[in-house]
Amino acid sequence: MTPDPTQDRPRRRTRVALRDVAKAAGVSIGTASDALNGKGRVDLSTRAEIVATAERLGYRANRAARHLRRGSTGILAFAHTMPTDSPVELSGIEYFVQILTSAANAAARHGYALVISPIQPGNLDDLHVDGVIMQDPESGSPLLALLEERGIPAVTAGRVPGRPREEGWWVDNDIEGETMRVLDHLAEQGARSVALVSTRPTRSYTFDSIRGYERWCGQRGQAPRIVLFDGNASESRAYEATLPLFAEPDPPDALYAPLDRLAVGAQLAARGVGLRVPEDVMVAAGSDSESTRSASPPVTALALHPDRIGSVAVDLLVERLRNAAAEPPRHVIVDSEIALRESTARGAG
Repeated sequence: MTPDPTQDRPRRRTRVALRDVAKAAGVSIGTASDALNGKGRVDLSTRAEIVATAERLGYRANRAARHLRRGSTGILAFAHTMPTDSPVELSGIEYFVQILTSAANAAARHGYALVISPIQPGNLDDLHVDGVIMQDPESGSPLLALLEERGIPAVTAGRVPGRPREEGWWVDNDIEGETMRVLDHLAEQGARSVALVSTRPTRSYTFDSIRGYERWCGQRGQAPRIVLFDGNASESRAYEATLPLFAEPDPPDALYAPLDRLAVGAQLAARGVGLRVPEDVMVAAGSDSESTRSASPPVTALALHPDRIGSVAVDLLVERLRNAAAEPPRHVIVDSEIALRESTARGAG
């Protein structure tokens, strides 16, 4: 007798359906659905029994079917707004990966899938998602308004420049306040003249960093020393922009940059003209990455917790989706800390 080759194949496990849970628990399909979704007027003991039955049978909700019944796609888009032809910086990748990973995990926890989409004004008609998380929207960008016109809810990771704080749904750090806190630390370590090095502001973190710096200078009676440059936020551009500061009659003895790679470039400029860090000039950054941690010497920086920002952004977006009438708009401030390192370890004495 010829053996049947299919006999040794493992049998495909049959998916447990909602009706199987209802039958095993002795309730209607509607009652089982209400109990598992936390809806309806199911008493606590019955709800607990249904949940236990579902776990015993290995029931998993069909998320795709659930979203179809709700008239949704079950997909959220994570939109970066950087030009597609802009060079990629490793420190930027680190921040992006942290915020994206936490956002993807939070989306899955809420029953959604997260996709990355380089959203541009010309491709919105092809965007079939339930909502959008937009990272660091640029000043003057029409994208957010276009999404709102199409009825696509959005939450921004980083405020929209020019908008009042009470408008829109967003999550961010208190960049202005934290900038002032880092500058206080530099002063406590003996800094008498702090200069700021940055790209020209187009996004909220740069605007807020400059605003915090100017407020701090006003409180200290120090004339602001701001160096702004055009182009990419790279170490080499920061290096070139910082060098002229040390040719001035009274050069600064401390440097602050909103971005990690700019601080590293500024530190390289100081060391390139023979200055010691931190003895002659201290350096601090408004964001942290492997670039600041592995610099020589390691650079004091703000730990902004992008993992928390990504998770909170998804929570806010899901809140909007599940309560379309949710008003007023909400925003969340994520705490940050100063990671103290050798670049500012001078001491006031």
